[in-house]
Amino acid sequence: VLLLVAAEGLAAAFIWVTGAKVEGPPSSAAERMAQTVSDDLDRLTVDYWPYVGWRAHPLTTATLNVDGGGNRTTPGARCEPGSFTVFVFGGSLVFGFGVADADTIPAWLQRGLAERLRRPVCVRNLGQFGWTSTQETLALLRELQEGRRPDLAVFIDGFNDVNVQGD
Repeated sequence: VLLLVAAEGLAAAFIWVTGAKVEGPPSSAAERMAQTVSDDLDRLTVDYWPYVGWRAHPLTTATLNVDGGGNRTTPGARCEPGSFTVFVFGGSLVFGFGVADADTIPAWLQRGLAERLRRPVCVRNLGQFGWTSTQETLALLRELQEGRRPDLAVFIDGFNDVNVQGD
C-alpha cells in the first residue's frame, strides 16, 4: 500500500518538476471514450450509509456500473461458492475515478488472479470517492456482519487520510 502511494506521488512530482508531457495528440476514439466516462461520472450520486457516511447510488451506464449495494462492478468477477474472494477498499483511486469499469484497479486484479489461480475469482470493488481508512474499516465490519467473508482484504489508502488529518 505504501509503495503504491509512494509511486503515485513520485510520478506526480516528476511530472510537476520536469513539466513532462505525453507526446502526440490523443486519438479521436480515446477522446470520445474520455468524454463518455466523464459524462457517466456526472450522473453518479451517493446515498447515506449508516456509520460509514456515504456510498454510490446504483447506476448503469456504458462505462460505469454501480450495483444495488452501492459498489462498482468488477467485469469478469465470478462471485459464486468456492470462489477466491478479494475485497478491495479505498477512495477514488480504487473506485476508478475517470476510468471505465474494466480499467479499475480491482478489475486488473480480477484478470490477473483469474489467470494465475485458474479457479473462480471474485474481486469486489468496495472503493468510494473520498473514503478514508476509518470508513473502509467500518465498511469491512459491515460486510462481515452481513456474512460476506473474503479470503483477502486489500486497503489502498493515502491521500484522503492525509487530507483529513490536515482539517
